[in-house]
Amino acid sequence: MGADCTADPAGQVWRRQTDGEAFYDVTGIEIADAAGRSCRERGLHVATGIADERNLAQLGMMDVIVMLDVIEHLPDPRATLALCHRYLNPGGIIVITTGDFDSLYARLAGAHWRLMTPPQHLWYFTPESLKRMSRSLGLSVVAFDHPWKFVPLSLIAFQASRMLGFRYPGRFPGSRVGIPVNFFDAMRCVIRKC
Repeated sequence: MGADCTADPAGQVWRRQTDGEAFYDVTGIEIADAAGRSCRERGLHVATGIADERNLAQLGMMDVIVMLDVIEHLPDPRATLALCHRYLNPGGIIVITTGDFDSLYARLAGAHWRLMTPPQHLWYFTPESLKRMSRSLGLSVVAFDHPWKFVPLSLIAFQASRMLGFRYPGRFPGSRVGIPVNFFDAMRCVIRKC
């Protein structure tokens, strides 16, 4: 449900052309005004706000809902997932990425885990906790994995300095350069509405 339009090809990834017409009707909800405005300036249909009843009602029924690194920031993740379930067509999917609190890295690092960042992250999930929450809403988890990500060098420097107790100096020169990273502590979950 978030839309990250700071990456230039964001709209192109989701837009597939078939005989000159859009194959997918893609919309997003972005909480940050500036990011939402940036998306709209690029021609993307992005509402500013949160995934609440009003915004989802305006979007209507959906086949796919994507929440990349969102659920851990929500005040009530179960209520948001229940709301998404209501606006998901039968057979539709919800794709979630979030940290895996049960990963080896998270367990070894404890309070120093790179994703242990309260108050930004309000919730921490395991594959089992996501399965239980999904089942309680009549949804079924159909896939879990730990995908590789291209991570900006600036984010790597920030997280390393935080974990080592150093003050991050600010803007890092490699902010536009990303490298493939996988600590197997971030999971992707695909949930289906039966």
